[in-house]
Amino acid sequence: MPEIWPEHIEWDDHNLEHATRHGVSAAEVDQVLNSGPKYYRNRKGRSGDLVAIGLTRGGRTVVVVVEWRPATAVMRPITAWEEGA
Repeated sequence: MPEIWPEHIEWDDHNLEHATRHGVSAAEVDQVLNSGPKYYRNRKGRSGDLVAIGLTRGGRTVVVVVEWRPATAVMRPITAWEEGA
């Protein structure tokens, strides 16, 4: 998969509530997405296009499911959780 660097991470009330319900903060999601995580294509039929796995500044390994809009380099987090939790 090519390198992906979001220019903007899109947050609103809906995805903020959904993405942080598993104990990962919005700041941690931003840290993961802005630190060059490993990206994988999400399985067909699942929400989001990509799965990002990376580290927070605190050393937590976090999985983030995102919608990716390559034409605008906008990434919209869908959900996130700590790996192994």
